[in-house]
Amino acid sequence: MAPETMGKINVFGSVEEISKLVKDTGRGFCLDFAHILAREKKVDYRKIALLFPQEKWHCHFSGIVYGDKGEMHHRSTKKEEWQKLLKNFPHGMKITIINESPTMLEDSIQGLEIYNSMH
Repeated sequence: MAPETMGKINVFGSVEEISKLVKDTGRGFCLDFAHILAREKKVDYRKIALLFPQEKWHCHFSGIVYGDKGEMHHRSTKKEEWQKLLKNFPHGMKITIINESPTMLEDSIQGLEIYNSMH
């Protein structure tokens, strides 16, 4: 069981809430960066790295359409979004990324190509 960060602002699932739950229960976690962006309007990668010092991360990522209340729906992932995410991930960690866009196969291939070009 792994609680996931949520994209709507009126539900349990902020990075702080998930971090506390993980510390209290010893469970795994899922960082959904599209949800974090929808909820907080930005991603504070430094704060997330401090809240989740574990060596292994399970993450979800895609483009996201959001409004005043947070997440509306997922969309295809832009190249610039992959670049920003991959550039800001902590080094030396084991990170699994699941792409949840409507075009997940194409987006996942693009993300892998970007990752390989950076390393």
